[in-house]
Amino acid sequence: MTRPAAAMLLVLALAATAWAAPAFEPGSLELPDTLWSGGARVFEGDLNARVSMRAVKHARVLSERALALPPEAAGLPAPSGWRVPGMMELSGAGLSLDGFNEARLDYVNADPVRCGMLGFAVVLDRGGSRDVFVSDPLETVDRLTPAWADGPSREAVPVAGADWASKGLRYQLSRLLDREPDDVWRYSQDGLSTFVQRRFRKSLVDVGALDVVLLRGQDAQVNLVVSLDPQGKGRTVLDWYAIPKRTFDLGDGRTILRLYVGRHLRELAPGAKAATLKEMALMFFKENKEDVEKNRNVEKILFVPSGLPGPVMEKGLPRDLPARAREVFAGRGELAVNLGILSEPAWKDAAVVSMAVVQAPQDPDQPFDQTLETARLAKVAPRRDVPAILAAAEDRCKSFGADCDADAPDGFVSQDPLWNMDFSGLTAPDGASGAVYPALAGGLIVSRDRLAFEAARDGLSVECVGGGEAAAFTLETGAAFKPVPGKRYGVWLELGRSRAGLAGVEAEAYGGGESARIRVKPGLAAWFGELPATVEGVRLRFTSQAPEMAVTLRKAVVQAVDPQAPRTGLFEARFLFEHSRQLEASRSGPASVSFQAGKPGFQPQWLSVDVAVPSWTVKDPGPVLVLSAGGVARSAPLPARKARVAFLLPRAMAEAVRDGASDIDLSLSGGAPGSVLEVSGAVLSGQSLSA
Repeated sequence: MTRPAAAMLLVLALAATAWAAPAFEPGSLELPDTLWSGGARVFEGDLNARVSMRAVKHARVLSERALALPPEAAGLPAPSGWRVPGMMELSGAGLSLDGFNEARLDYVNADPVRCGMLGFAVVLDRGGSRDVFVSDPLETVDRLTPAWADGPSREAVPVAGADWASKGLRYQLSRLLDREPDDVWRYSQDGLSTFVQRRFRKSLVDVGALDVVLLRGQDAQVNLVVSLDPQGKGRTVLDWYAIPKRTFDLGDGRTILRLYVGRHLRELAPGAKAATLKEMALMFFKENKEDVEKNRNVEKILFVPSGLPGPVMEKGLPRDLPARAREVFAGRGELAVNLGILSEPAWKDAAVVSMAVVQAPQDPDQPFDQTLETARLAKVAPRRDVPAILAAAEDRCKSFGADCDADAPDGFVSQDPLWNMDFSGLTAPDGASGAVYPALAGGLIVSRDRLAFEAARDGLSVECVGGGEAAAFTLETGAAFKPVPGKRYGVWLELGRSRAGLAGVEAEAYGGGESARIRVKPGLAAWFGELPATVEGVRLRFTSQAPEMAVTLRKAVVQAVDPQAPRTGLFEARFLFEHSRQLEASRSGPASVSFQAGKPGFQPQWLSVDVAVPSWTVKDPGPVLVLSAGGVARSAPLPARKARVAFLLPRAMAEAVRDGASDIDLSLSGGAPGSVLEVSGAVLSGQSLSA
């Protein structure tokens, strides 16, 4: 039986007009080409299919409003440097939070040794009674070093180097009678676990965290007993599982277990005037006391300042605002603060007295150097279960700045890319990393510094060495266009995990001797303001504060958005999708092979090939690879006897391959006499603009 052009399937399709109550419609579906590979044939019978929608948790930003920054936000420290917490007010009295449930701050720590911490504070007035809310500044601390753990002014309690004794009746009586504590750690065995504990009389009001410095990969549970009475009476056991915590690797064989006790106490007892640590017990699970006493794998306990200034603490412990920080680049981050508690019945009618940014040094030994770039309020839709395809479509809309409404039948807008490049297809077919040599791409990634490229697991790694100066390279898009009034023009950049040394990315649109520049954050659309009358090109400039930088590129898009663009349904809207296909090489001669791509169904951008040739000598002409398709031929020198070469396909060549009008031929010229070109793998990758 001959293969049919299309097969009719009965598909259970969810109607885009009603996600909650789907309708069922018959539809036709053309079976993909891959179904017929390997000599598959059609046979008599029925083919039934069922399409189901996988649900995911999804939230989206519905609106944002910028907050005006005071002049001092342009850069801290002051001329003499700041070593104490400070506040910068962002708004005056009477500002309403109606319609917003999140605050977002963009910040830069220019010097990794002198980092600042960042928090967000709100003061509300309820008929003369004022309530203070603040996020934890320690949330923005993303890394700790041995210099932090061993700083001379750190408030530390030794454990490994302290006196230890077996726990006895005297210790229990001292605890019962609340006698003055001593510095001795007592150990005891309780079932399978060993406990090492001592008593304290230490105020935790200004403490943000406890850092437990652990040796040799040790694990430990920390049980804390506090008093919330101003006289130090009473005992409250803090729930180990409820205390927020995080582990930091110091890189010298030690780790720090950080317990955010300040945040936990603000959640547990807002308004408390006192919080005193009464007892700390280190629990070692399934370890006997003899081994614990011998190894002493807990070096010390550090009391970490909260970073909260005096005005925030005047009325006792403030209420906690949940927050999350993410590092965008090295030294550049974003803090998102959840304001949902402010809309609860107790405070929804309260007036906003002030909003402020709290800033403090991460290390009190160093004045901090921090810049607050932007502050804004946001309305974020609650996380809800939605079909995964719907969540993905909303994320696509966000990537090119379209105002899509997933709840409307025709709530989507098609993407309008002016230039796009996908680097994710340059990974090795087996997912392994290794050197890759871009060919025919000399005008794409440009630098005055030395560049090296690697096929990372999640894209193309660009390594730049600045030769003693700050490293930098540019991605030259070549996007040229004449701006149309009413349209917005911007850039979308997607990076992989590696961003070592990256200080920032800037986009520049230039033409006619003029230029417009904007900062770019990966994963967020960046928009130009006023542009030259004619844009001759757009480039992305990657900069570092160090002589070395390694950045993994995944995707870059220059795009336009028309607010008046026609709306369409979910399954009609066209977005950019990345594609890759492995190709089989057929030998056409000792030094030449051919690849048959058929009609790949996408616009090819890269052809990556793993090649090998015999060794050559200085007397032989240098080996050159010649790529040809669609009547176009281009050559590139072979950098090594074995190499992975990624050809950036010229436009005419790519279009011929896309349309199935030509095979791809690869041949070797030069090298040792009688050389045979061996190809062990080939991948064609690119993108399509499709529904």
